[in-house]
Amino acid sequence: MNASRLGILFVGAILVVAFGGLAVGLASASPTPAVMPPPAFCSLSVLLTAHPPTLVLGQGTLIVTLVLFLGHPNTCTGTPMFHYAGLPAGCHAVSSPVLYCVPTALGNYTATVHVYFANGFGSAGVALQIL
Repeated sequence: MNASRLGILFVGAILVVAFGGLAVGLASASPTPAVMPPPAFCSLSVLLTAHPPTLVLGQGTLIVTLVLFLGHPNTCTGTPMFHYAGLPAGCHAVSSPVLYCVPTALGNYTATVHVYFANGFGSAGVALQIL
């Protein structure tokens, strides 16, 4: 991580040179603030899809999360984390943009995903019907 982006105050430099058993030192005590603008907010849009969205019990579905960067993608910092909710029984959430699962219960579901970066987030949902 870039120390200057954390707003760390640098207090100068210390130079110590050793000759045999003799050490000579030079120090600078004038503080120099490292002023950097805060990182930009990560602007993104999230799309959640299921293939197929309607399936027969025992059939598998592929749930895919697409992250669309609305600005420059380098403004999104950190590793993205994916948090799913509302998945049918038999579908186990992992922090991944792609899930494959075989639902074990009938019903209508609305699966949602929340995608988090260090400086931004986005959410989306998709309807699933298990017949």
